[in-house]
Amino acid sequence: MIPTDGIARAFSIRPEDLAMDLQINPTNMDDAIIRQAGLYAYYVSAHAEAEGRLRQAKLERDVFTAALDKQLRDQALARGQKLTEKQVEMQVMLHPDWKVRVQRVNELEAAVSQLEGLVRAFAQKKDMLVTLATNIRAERQQSFAIRNQPQTPFG
Repeated sequence: MIPTDGIARAFSIRPEDLAMDLQINPTNMDDAIIRQAGLYAYYVSAHAEAEGRLRQAKLERDVFTAALDKQLRDQALARGQKLTEKQVEMQVMLHPDWKVRVQRVNELEAAVSQLEGLVRAFAQKKDMLVTLATNIRAERQQSFAIRNQPQTPFG
């Protein structure tokens, strides 16, 4: 089963909908073939949106980090202190707003990774649909050929 927690939170994709979207019902191939392009486009679009959100979250995290770094250094200078890189880094990492931004980046990285996997799954589904449709067509042609053979007295 594909883990969908990150996707579900970020993009409202329900695991049961995903399972339905990925399944192939061999008794209703026409529907599966018709829906495939739209489903693929939907998940490619969700992946692109996730990548955009991830870039934005990284930018917000980096800008916040830089501003907090400057603020901490300025405050230390005002007290007549000079902080080391490690001291500043540790204070930044302990800031609750920084943690929130890092968690958001982590969640979006997971969602992007999951959506990449889903896009690959839909590409594989397309390949399976092509193969199944080809097999069904060959079986129908063979069945038609057998039915249309002239009957001989012995068989």
